[in-house]
Amino acid sequence: MALALIFSSAALAAPSVEVEGLPSFLSGSAKRSLEVIVEQLPQAFWRGFSRRSEEFLQEIASQVFWGYAVEVEFDPKAQLLRFRFSPSSPSTWRVEVVPPGVDERLLRIMSSDLALLRDDVELLLAGIPAESLEWADRRIQEEVDSLTKGRLPGFSGRASVLLRGKSKTFVVELEPFGDRIASVNLGVFSSSLPMLLMRNIRDILLREVSFLVGLPLAWAEAHKAELEREIGQGVSAIRDLRDLRARAEISLRPSMVADVRMRVESTRYRFLLWGAVFVGG
Repeated sequence: MALALIFSSAALAAPSVEVEGLPSFLSGSAKRSLEVIVEQLPQAFWRGFSRRSEEFLQEIASQVFWGYAVEVEFDPKAQLLRFRFSPSSPSTWRVEVVPPGVDERLLRIMSSDLALLRDDVELLLAGIPAESLEWADRRIQEEVDSLTKGRLPGFSGRASVLLRGKSKTFVVELEPFGDRIASVNLGVFSSSLPMLLMRNIRDILLREVSFLVGLPLAWAEAHKAELEREIGQGVSAIRDLRDLRARAEISLRPSMVADVRMRVESTRYRFLLWGAVFVGG
């Protein structure tokens, strides 16, 4: 009796499903959906499989997977059902990556990663029909988010589509997530500049580092060297320090309360001070 039940179960098993022609990130979810459909069909459907059966499955698949023409082939010996997808009308996408509202210094650092992310998303969408967003939008969103986090740690990517006539624009908006820099602890040191001058420009120096507040820690840690360089260039451009040809060495430790250490030195001020002492002597 048990042996008969085993053979009965095997006879009633639905065929395996194979998917061809879809991007790899969509094929898995499409296969699972097709398996659910196949499992609902009675065993008699497979015993009497014909060209009309193929057309029936093709019609169902085309209704579910908009934007694609679907061919069906059943191999009864292998108990394998192949679904071959081809885009009905491949779309050409224009991709726009919208950075967060941040300081222009951060945009300079981000620019290369933003361009690479745009290229990644264009490659992801290559040939995908706009109609497929009806069923593939969640997987596309997940993939775009994964690409964004890979290129810009600490940022997620929110996708949307703008349709203007025949023009299709895929928009990726960056949004910070996770732990962020909440405040900055600034320490300023100099062996060549007078303490009074350093006190007078401290508020200016604080403004130079204020753009760090709100940055995701993951991104700040990945771009620590570039941030130090941008801060150093900003400090050296302060008029009082520029006139003294001062140069700043910056050390940044990203954390929720970020530590920024500045060492500001001026060889010109030392020279002027030495000259005054020499003349006075």
